[in-house]
Amino acid sequence: MWAITDKGLDSLSKAISNLAYLEKMEILLQAGRNTANIGLKGLSESLASLVSLKDLKLLFTEFQSFEDEDFSYLKEGLGKLREVRRVNIGFTECRMITDFGVKEMFEGIRELECLKSLNFGFFKSRNITDECLKGIAVMMSKMKALEGFNLTFYRCQCIKQAGIDELKKELGQISKLKTDIQFITGR
Repeated sequence: MWAITDKGLDSLSKAISNLAYLEKMEILLQAGRNTANIGLKGLSESLASLVSLKDLKLLFTEFQSFEDEDFSYLKEGLGKLREVRRVNIGFTECRMITDFGVKEMFEGIRELECLKSLNFGFFKSRNITDECLKGIAVMMSKMKALEGFNLTFYRCQCIKQAGIDELKKELGQISKLKTDIQFITGR
């Protein structure tokens, strides 16, 4: 996999803006050494132009400087995808992600009235804690159309089994929601 630069991310964002009737999009991004996440704002803004998008997959790898502000951008872009039915978002070794950033992301996703399936994965995130899980439970309870929710935490050292158990309990109260939550400590 080639690493993307800010300039490359900006070019990708401009191309996406011209695909208004695209129904399915899958983007896998690996940050380069000099990627400062400036291009993430443009990517987020370009999502709003995808008026027919039904299926979105975004995978971010090694965005070491991915910060809460970047989640605010994604929140705005995701929140405008009115037709999207399925969302799959993953973060691998994006070590600066915090509870606040994850809550911001879910704020945007909560706006997706047609969303049926949501998959989230966090791999080797160091700053996500059990506090984040409480926010996720609150957001999920407000999503009326959602039928399936998968959440994976792999080697996220600040997430504890007790927090996962509490999240499962909270989500279990949403009668029609099928959930799969995985907590893998691994090496």
